[in-house]
Amino acid sequence: LQNFGDYSLYRPYSFFAEPSHFSYYAIVGLIVILFLNNNQNKSKEYLAALFISFALVLSTSMSAVMLTILVWGYYLYVLLNSKKRMQNTAILTVIIVLIISAFFVILLEDAFLRPTFVYLDARLSRNILSSGRISSTSTFINYLSPLEKTIGTGLGNEKFYLLNSYGVDYSFTSGIGIIIINVGYIGLILLATLMIRYLIILPRELRIFVIILVVTNFYEATFFSIEGIFMLIWAFNFSSYT
Repeated sequence: LQNFGDYSLYRPYSFFAEPSHFSYYAIVGLIVILFLNNNQNKSKEYLAALFISFALVLSTSMSAVMLTILVWGYYLYVLLNSKKRMQNTAILTVIIVLIISAFFVILLEDAFLRPTFVYLDARLSRNILSSGRISSTSTFINYLSPLEKTIGTGLGNEKFYLLNSYGVDYSFTSGIGIIIINVGYIGLILLATLMIRYLIILPRELRIFVIILVVTNFYEATFFSIEGIFMLIWAFNFSSYT
């Protein structure tokens, strides 16, 4: 139960620790329904996809909302670039996306959006700008010398290195930031090459898993968590079914 000033909103996230954790697993269900489901009954398929999408939206997790929009947007892209799909299916997808947007703007304006914006405005500087997920990534990198930025400080050594060398207490950083601090820009380039390789060899329908993995590491650390492994397992395990 999350309080937004005079408002209270229940944030559904199943048995996971927090809504963002719930989103990483629920989004896989949405991807499976949209990209890997060969059910001919499209009405049930879209109904299930909408059910999961609304659950993600109602969790109020920014990560969940971003991933939902990303998956539906990529699904629309695949439909518009596929000769096997009927044009009216793409139109239906646009309508669904608009319905989700309208659900935010109209139905939740007074009950959620307005108090949420007030809540974010009041806590923006403390929870985002200084949380270590966004701005501290560049802050920590700026402490490093040109050589350290190039080759890194050693894998898993960032906490002690920053403290002993610069007197800086290391806090949570995005996955991209951890990579640069640990193995430098050389490591980041190698990782980017690997991700591009994955996008090339995977079927188009499954590339969304790699896209999600890359995008979430700009504000989370999914490269270093079970969610990152989870995404790649799904991508490569189902590559033979598409």
